[in-house]
Amino acid sequence: MNFTYKQVNTAFNKVKTDADFPKYVQELKAIGVQYYDRFVNDGHIRYFGDDTYVLEGDNKYPEIEVNNLGSAHKLKEAMYNFKHGRSNYEKFCELAADAGVEKWRADFKTMTITYYDKKGNALSVEAIPQV
Repeated sequence: MNFTYKQVNTAFNKVKTDADFPKYVQELKAIGVQYYDRFVNDGHIRYFGDDTYVLEGDNKYPEIEVNNLGSAHKLKEAMYNFKHGRSNYEKFCELAADAGVEKWRADFKTMTITYYDKKGNALSVEAIPQV
């Protein structure tokens, strides 16, 4: 099943708070998204479906530099502050870049989000909340 950017955007536009994320995941799964990669340097996203189907989104913000050295500690601190309302999404992305996060993958088979540095090392893995 090949999904469209319009379908993805329709699902995304329903997300207003973190509490909406599990429903967003369910909608993406329903249209055939198996996982996606969000790139911290400019916010673009790649959605992966069946076989070799890939849908690439546009850049979401001006490019930021990603630190060459990954720091799980810095990432954990950035995630904590974001989850507790001490920073917004844009600031979280800046702090994730400083922590060396190149991308994060939301995998709907394992129901996890994994944050990777430039070398492909996993800095953190967290469970995706269920609906």
